[in-house]
Amino acid sequence: MQENRSSKPYYSIMNLTIPIPPAPFTGPVLAASGSMGWGSELHGLTSCEDLGGFITPTLTLHPRQGSRPPRTAEAAAGLMYATGLPNPGLHEFCTDILPLLRKKACPLVVSILGKNAEEWSTLAACLEETRAADALELNLTPLALLAENSGSPPDSTELRAHILQAVRAARKACGLPLLAKLPSGCIDAGEAAKAAEEAGADMIATGQAFPALAVRSGAMRFAGIAGLCGPAIKPLALYQTWRAAQSVQIPVVAGGGIMSADDAREFFVAGARAAAVAAAVLIHPDAASTMARALRQQTQQTSMP
Repeated sequence: MQENRSSKPYYSIMNLTIPIPPAPFTGPVLAASGSMGWGSELHGLTSCEDLGGFITPTLTLHPRQGSRPPRTAEAAAGLMYATGLPNPGLHEFCTDILPLLRKKACPLVVSILGKNAEEWSTLAACLEETRAADALELNLTPLALLAENSGSPPDSTELRAHILQAVRAARKACGLPLLAKLPSGCIDAGEAAKAAEEAGADMIATGQAFPALAVRSGAMRFAGIAGLCGPAIKPLALYQTWRAAQSVQIPVVAGGGIMSADDAREFFVAGARAAAVAAAVLIHPDAASTMARALRQQTQQTSMP
């Protein structure tokens, strides 16, 4: 294994303290996009009081029905999913869902995705006007990558241009903190993070599900393309987090296979300032809050150099 010769300091997980999370987050553990639904799905099973932030499922300008079932498949040490980003669209979200989310006991981050610069701009401007969102997460995986029949995936040059366009449009339209969630493939995480920073992002997010393929073994036929999440992707997500943290000056929020407080601490070693939990919530609804409490008990919160 190649030795880490980074100029940035290496932190031992044995004596690592919790880093101070970037604003607007109030703690180092977040509910990742979609992990707790639109806010009401896990009512009575968990609370947000211990979380540093709540990130909604991805919202688009117009409603999306999402993919036809089945949308999930088990994988070794992970889960494959292809939801198609079902969501109510901007108007219904602002009128029916956002009033309930305002009552959350932690910062609210709305995840958005636009088809073009105009949609990114409209989403960002309208959500800022509500004065309910504390930040926006920009889902920078192009919609074309979410479709099975999308043809050849974009190359790194095309993805870089997509990232620049999306972040610049959102930045021009609003003054909210922008969390740029990088695509998991087709472009180096460091290159993607640099593009997002150049375009005006305030933070970088890693841990997007990795492209994967499901095959029905009984019928020996193609079953579908999906995103892979869970413990299976943790080493890959750690690497992407490290690459991003080495490449930019803005904070990195990590995700990808974080199932315990010790997992979160590994991402802090890689350079993250906060950890977003997703798959673990599918096993236990209170997983993210449990990790937050465990980290608070284990270490004294302090600033990471």
